[in-house]
Amino acid sequence: MTHNGPVLEPPFLPECGVAEDVNFPVKITDRAARRLYWHVINSSQAGIGLLFFVDQGLQNVQYADAGRLDPSEYWISRFGRIPIAVHRDEAVALQDFLLDISTFPPGTPHLHICPMREGLWAAATDPGRLRLSTTKLAQLHPELFQSAGLLTKLLVPFLRVTSQFGSQPDDTSWIDRWIGVDDPEGQAQVIERLASHIWSGDANPAVVVSVNPLIVAAYSPDIDNVMLLRLPDELVDGMDGIGPLSLGTRLVTCNTYGRLAPDESDIPAGPLSSGAWSSCVCVIADLISDDRKRLEELKHSFPAQAWGACERHARRRLENRESCRDGRPSFSWIPVAWQKFPAFRMRGGYLH
Repeated sequence: MTHNGPVLEPPFLPECGVAEDVNFPVKITDRAARRLYWHVINSSQAGIGLLFFVDQGLQNVQYADAGRLDPSEYWISRFGRIPIAVHRDEAVALQDFLLDISTFPPGTPHLHICPMREGLWAAATDPGRLRLSTTKLAQLHPELFQSAGLLTKLLVPFLRVTSQFGSQPDDTSWIDRWIGVDDPEGQAQVIERLASHIWSGDANPAVVVSVNPLIVAAYSPDIDNVMLLRLPDELVDGMDGIGPLSLGTRLVTCNTYGRLAPDESDIPAGPLSSGAWSSCVCVIADLISDDRKRLEELKHSFPAQAWGACERHARRRLENRESCRDGRPSFSWIPVAWQKFPAFRMRGGYLH
């Protein structure tokens, strides 16, 4: 990642290594390699190992006992002590994908796959091409830039290791809430993810639809509906680099997509939905980018129909008193349904 003062420039990739077999198609971040062993052996899922696979065109990873796989069908190597495998027929589709790990709260640590270069995944219709301002991000998420105190640095690793053998081996989130967080690599991963999101994510209209409480409706044409995002009320008066927010203020959302179970989805598909996705991660780019010229270009490029659809869907969802996600950039990926799980609780709670 390139730093230009407080602005992050692409590419947004951490340091990474390779498997023991240097020709293995998937690579791994150094931070994931450092944490992978404990992460895998502490999983409640069966198998000590990982299987990379392609499902409906999406690259993914799951736990598996690589020792039970047929080497004639699967390409098997190792990341340190962890055996890994890909089906030989899918090796090309997995080429140049990177295994990373998300550890910074909220949520349980999880492995995920990301492309090592742009273009491996389907390109966004209108990518944001916006650069992240760490100065603005720090105003909304100071926890991403704070260093842990000495007591936290001493207690957190001790409690994490001892809790592996306790009554809740799959949920150590209580440590983060009670003691604090000591995870600079996890903080860096979140910042990289947000920088990549507003650079590559699909740019679309967003509108302030309520100021008491402060709610932004972020439109997704692929799902043909809006995600309702609740923001801190003090943002109505503005923040450094962004003026006051009033009813009808136009903003830019950068969206990425995924799939959720029907009972977890919090953005119902509209009549013009493509049907490909059931979830959308919407990040309000104006809050974390200082690229004012590019933001204005995007706002003027959105057709009137898109702005109208955003406002129309927002009115209906507000009339139905539907729930909002926490709209702060680092939390907007968390569906409303997940907020009830202990691992997704966080200091300060969610915005409602």
